[in-house]
Amino acid sequence: MRKIAWVTDSTASLDQELKDHPDVYIVPMTIILEEKEYRDQLDLTAEELYAKLKTLQSPPKTSQPSVGEFVAMFEQLEQQYDHVFSILVSSKLSGTVSSSIQAAEMVRIPVTTIDSKILSYPLTKLIKMGMDWINNGDSLEEVEKKLLKLADTNETYVLIGSLEQLHRSGRMNGLSFFLGSMLNIKPIISIEDGVLQAKEKIRSEGKAMEKIVTYLQSSLEKYEIKEAYLLYGLHDTEANKWHGELCKRFPGVKFGSYPLGATIGVHAGENTLGISWFNGL
Repeated sequence: MRKIAWVTDSTASLDQELKDHPDVYIVPMTIILEEKEYRDQLDLTAEELYAKLKTLQSPPKTSQPSVGEFVAMFEQLEQQYDHVFSILVSSKLSGTVSSSIQAAEMVRIPVTTIDSKILSYPLTKLIKMGMDWINNGDSLEEVEKKLLKLADTNETYVLIGSLEQLHRSGRMNGLSFFLGSMLNIKPIISIEDGVLQAKEKIRSEGKAMEKIVTYLQSSLEKYEIKEAYLLYGLHDTEANKWHGELCKRFPGVKFGSYPLGATIGVHAGENTLGISWFNGL
């Protein structure tokens, strides 16, 4: 049986099971604050990031792992593995996929790079499913096809926690920021085919959350969804409250709650709250 390494980037919100897994490796994103670089999860925790964001004079930035960092990782893995699955944040949100593909051409070990078209815990779920399929005897080619097919079924909806932070990070123009602040607009952002899209503009957070629930209800009526993932910025209070309400409304669905991570927090803010699920699971 081939020995397989699973590589991802630090936007993946790995649970403890995968953090402790001996065959899972992370290539960190870089967060740039006041011209100083920090490796996500290594030099800077989410809590430290959100504290620093409140005092920054210039907008924070993020940077993808370089080709060289992936080459170094893959060369390290050549010593003990036969194949690498590199499952990464959406290629339309970051150049990380491109770095992995270029690096794969420079090393001896075969690498399968998967564009997850998503981020955070749903990306982690793809890794888990890939592991399960390998353990069940599927070929490398079958696992690649299944992962790509599953990624296409994802739905993710997010309530941005800070319009100011979204604006400062360059993801929102000045006029939209001004109107959103004045009118208490809560934009619902969706991830569609790997791209952030403005789905709805709702006047209050309660109404926005209820609107997202209607998206979940619609998918439940079409597909046999068995699990969904609540995603939060720094604070899990609202996520836990929503978790309890959703469990009562949808008893047939298993809901988990997971942090978004520091890299995403740079753009979305500490009070961000979202939900995600796969229509193929």
